[in-house]
Amino acid sequence: MNPNDINLPKSSIDKIKLYIYTNEKINQIWKEYVQHTNLKYIPATTKIFAIIFCEMDFYECILARIRVHLSEEEIQEIRKHDALWDW
Repeated sequence: MNPNDINLPKSSIDKIKLYIYTNEKINQIWKEYVQHTNLKYIPATTKIFAIIFCEMDFYECILARIRVHLSEEEIQEIRKHDALWDW
């Protein structure tokens, strides 16, 4: 699937909600990988690593598409949700 094929919500509030949800999804994907590998190189995970980064890139593209439609104030507010690690 192409991230440019995703229809973004019309309202800014819905775009912000989608941004926060998508950002949480990225954090969850990374958290699961890090916990699985314990930040150690595991040869068996090299193939899944590529898949994970493709998935994260997909979501990052959606975040970028949302950001271009938001005001500076809205962007500052959503940045509070970026990279909040709870592990």
